[in-house]
Amino acid sequence: MPYTSYNAYIVQTNGAVLLAMVILNYLIFSFNIWPLTYIFDAMFIQCLGKKFLLGKQPVRPNTPTPAPKGQQSNHMFADFLNFKKEKAINPTSATPSIPAPSTSVPNTSVPSPITSSASSLTSIFDTGSNSSFDISPQRVFSTLSNSVAPRNSTFNSAVPKLKFAPCIKPPLRPSAHRERIMWYMNRTEEVVADFRIEQILELKKNWTKFNDRYSSLFYDRLLLVLYEKIFSPLANAIEHFDVILAKKNQSLVKSPSVTIALSLVIPGFNNNADFTVSEVVDFLALQNHTDEESMIYVKNRILDLSKSNKLAGFRYTPKSAGMPSDADIMLHVLEVYLSLKEPMAIPPLVPPPVNFFKFLLTYVYVTPELDHWNIFENASPK
Repeated sequence: MPYTSYNAYIVQTNGAVLLAMVILNYLIFSFNIWPLTYIFDAMFIQCLGKKFLLGKQPVRPNTPTPAPKGQQSNHMFADFLNFKKEKAINPTSATPSIPAPSTSVPNTSVPSPITSSASSLTSIFDTGSNSSFDISPQRVFSTLSNSVAPRNSTFNSAVPKLKFAPCIKPPLRPSAHRERIMWYMNRTEEVVADFRIEQILELKKNWTKFNDRYSSLFYDRLLLVLYEKIFSPLANAIEHFDVILAKKNQSLVKSPSVTIALSLVIPGFNNNADFTVSEVVDFLALQNHTDEESMIYVKNRILDLSKSNKLAGFRYTPKSAGMPSDADIMLHVLEVYLSLKEPMAIPPLVPPPVNFFKFLLTYVYVTPELDHWNIFENASPK
């Protein structure tokens, strides 16, 4: 009859012996026959560990040859009697002494956790002529403790340390809720940062309110308000100052400081204009675009946008390379206008996305200081 393994062969050929050992072990431990309990427990574990469970072990040349079975049993019984005698003399010593460790040179290589634990467990079952068979809990605990790698060993130092990192970026939260009047009274960097976070949250919350076709009414009203309040008066002021400065061989963008000085000397210079010459210069001077060429380009783009009450001349890309886009120009003009005419309103504090007019409409919707523009009068977005 073929056998699948060596252990299967042992179990099938020694089934009766194993059954008898199990029954005898059950009777001994049930009636608590303590001499037989100790002897049979040691023999039963040794037989199972060495012969039946561990299988056929290879012969190691440095391992001492175990004593014959009869001598081994007598040796274990003598150790048990000596242990009882020492326990009666010194009650505090409840366990036999652990043999002294070997004085051989330690191995500097880092053992594998699996192989080291397995070798330590099998060493508990090893017996020889110079050591007694000891399966006490103290012996097992000491053997397992010695098999664990030290805390500062090379094995533990090679294991990377875990670090918490959230999978999803936590949402932005302002450091504190700010009253909107603080923008006008105490505009510090911390206040601006808190208002920027609140504006981002409000824009995200209301961004989808203007996706339907009925929102076209609000877009038309927004463009009309921008034209009537900002671009049409600004274009008229630019043309008015160009006519006056042309008589003095000057221009708004050639030398702004000289232009501002002339506005203070020439009587009636700022008459018939909604913006002063210094304010018009602020409209034309974008950040990083304060040179004469850039200011001329911005002035021409403002004049082109103001030709239609719906800002039909708007372009998504600049006409000349290196110049600001129409979205940048309109956003700058809106910020300057709010600082001059609507100082209580918080301007856009975040860069606009590609859908610029939707961004402007959502910004006006979340800014209560601009409710008097009446863009959402008699109608409200869904």
